[in-house]
Amino acid sequence: MFTAATGPTETPLQIPIMRIDDHHGPISGPGHQFATDCVQALITVWESCNHLLGQSRINVAGDVAGAETLFFASQTRKQDGEMMMDQQKGRYVDRLERRDGIWRIKDRRCIQEWSMTVPLGESFVDRDSFLPGKRSAEDLSYQALGLTRGCSRIKREIM
Repeated sequence: MFTAATGPTETPLQIPIMRIDDHHGPISGPGHQFATDCVQALITVWESCNHLLGQSRINVAGDVAGAETLFFASQTRKQDGEMMMDQQKGRYVDRLERRDGIWRIKDRRCIQEWSMTVPLGESFVDRDSFLPGKRSAEDLSYQALGLTRGCSRIKREIM
């Protein structure tokens, strides 16, 4: 299934992509272009990003299906020297097709329920008591997952 995601890296993850249309507000287009544009925005605009997927409802009819999946996204960025937090909640409404026994998203629409931007403010816990995340091979996940620098580039496998 098509997934546009970044890990704690400065480069996109490998993503097998079907020729889909992805309608994500200001970043929309064919799947491969959407993935490139989205990840580039995540790298250049935001300092951190969490994208959580929630419950899904799926209706299967033979080799086609419709699905709805809830999402919550939270990003941090600097604006005029102040850390800001951008948050958004919404739903993905997808049309899927099964080809050669493999399900793929053919069309994705992003429905925004709400969004907001607020100053990040002070942490309610001592930030220094936690290890910092890094968008590079220096992040602890590289060692824990056996990743190597450069293994996380988008691999354009158009299906």
